[in-house]
Amino acid sequence: MPTSGLDAFFSAVEGPTTPMLVTAVAVLDPPPGGSVAAASVQRELGERAGRLPALARRLSGGPLGLEAPHWRPVDQLDLAYHLRRAALPSPGGLPEIADLAGELLSHPLDLSQPPWRLWVVEGLAGGGLVLVAQAHHALVDGAAGLGIFAQLLLPGPAPSRQARRDPRRAAPASGPPAPRSSASGAGPGEGRQAPSALAALEALPWFLGWPGSTEVAGRRSGPFRCPRAPWNGTVSARRVVAFAHLPLAAFQAARATGATVNDVLLTTVGLALRRWLPPEATGPGSRSLSALVPVSLRPSPPAGGPLDDEPLTGNAVGCAFVPLGTDQPDPARALAAVQAATSAAVPEARALGSAFEALAALARPVLTRPLVGVAAALRLFDRLPPLANLVVSFLSLPVEGLPVLGGRLRALYPLGPVPEGLGLNVTALRTQTGLFLGISGCAERAPWVRSLADALPEALDELSRALRGW
Repeated sequence: MPTSGLDAFFSAVEGPTTPMLVTAVAVLDPPPGGSVAAASVQRELGERAGRLPALARRLSGGPLGLEAPHWRPVDQLDLAYHLRRAALPSPGGLPEIADLAGELLSHPLDLSQPPWRLWVVEGLAGGGLVLVAQAHHALVDGAAGLGIFAQLLLPGPAPSRQARRDPRRAAPASGPPAPRSSASGAGPGEGRQAPSALAALEALPWFLGWPGSTEVAGRRSGPFRCPRAPWNGTVSARRVVAFAHLPLAAFQAARATGATVNDVLLTTVGLALRRWLPPEATGPGSRSLSALVPVSLRPSPPAGGPLDDEPLTGNAVGCAFVPLGTDQPDPARALAAVQAATSAAVPEARALGSAFEALAALARPVLTRPLVGVAAALRLFDRLPPLANLVVSFLSLPVEGLPVLGGRLRALYPLGPVPEGLGLNVTALRTQTGLFLGISGCAERAPWVRSLADALPEALDELSRALRGW
């Protein structure tokens, strides 16, 4: 089974310092007066994983690595490799979970095996468990990974696909982009039309910032159009992780302006990051920081339809580049700038999606991996213009309080890969009552991610107060 262009690309660009991992950290509370047994949870997860064909495929390259890899089924899953046990040091809270997650994000998966792994972690204060699920980006994007994790956690009827649908639409008012992914339930590479080299050539002028590129609020929006931030550059292999939670009630003042939750979060991230910028980078005449925002290109499922027996796999994403309004001294004006920027994000995502699919299809591990390795060794990313300043992703799933594996789901934190040259990733999961945020960064470039997690609620409050004063 052939990989799609993006699946092959994420396999080819992985280097020793850039594990391409999509990760979810679930925190399970025990039932009242009871406990959750790690051994039984591990055994149940093994049985469920064995029933999902998507988890029984591995990447297989062609001769000399000169052709795109294929997905090939394995005869039997090595559950001793895929399902692991670990324990948190006392006191077993979020800081200890973040330390463990950072360590796990620092190491790539073994691609000779189906590219996923799941850790059952004991030692949580109060007697619960933590589950850390990891999959290679070649196997799943964020939305697909979340769907597979839901299949593993939830027996029987699962959440509706409408609830699980990836809402990462950078321009809600413009409607979703044209579908470019496989039909629901198709495996990696199935049902996808390979983009032509002509599509890449047509998108290159936009990608490279040549004349005619999209203008947003008087400034060009797109890749390579942002200033260099202190955390941008060549990354190390070590990752640091932090978690945060923002209640939806805190978004109320900003939502009253017509802004989406995604708009508000992007603005909040920009306001928080201003603390790590020099004064001259945040005043009039400066250039705003820009976020790379993955946008789902999957078709919208019918409302209320059940999850397929075989979950979605593979990648169906485009990328929007959204200025975060960090050049605006007033938080309310920063939100207005972000809203204006997101209104152009869908056509940008379409353009970059075509470029990725066509250009990524040309990537071959035997050629791409050495090039990435040489660029990192020469620290070229310290001198090249950054593609964007960070990644900000959005997902959605109603998870709080769901019964899971004998316990109850308290929290689910998503974590995305840290690309070379960027150094920082913020991924948000919207639930019934709030946003769970997973922040991952290069330990050398962004060792302050826990301070950033603490700054986000303060930045959201700052935005709310500014809007009330308008």
